[in-house]
Amino acid sequence: MSWSVGYVCAAEVVRLTPIKSTGAAAFLLSLLLVTGALALVERAKAFDFAGFFAGLINNLFGKGGKS
Repeated sequence: MSWSVGYVCAAEVVRLTPIKSTGAAAFLLSLLLVTGALALVERAKAFDFAGFFAGLINNLFGKGGKS
C-alpha cells in the first residue's frame, strides 16, 4: 500500500518540493505514510469505541437528544 501511494504521488512531491528524484520522493512519501498509519492504529487501539457509540446513541435518542 505505501509503495503504491509513494509511486503514484512521487511526481507531485517532486513538483512541490526541492526533491528532484522521483525514487527518493516515493521512498520518503512511503515512510511518512507508514509512520502516519502506525500512529493512527495506536490511537484506534486506545480509543473507546463502545463508549463513543453509547454516548452518541444516548445523545441522539436518549435524555440528551432532541425530541
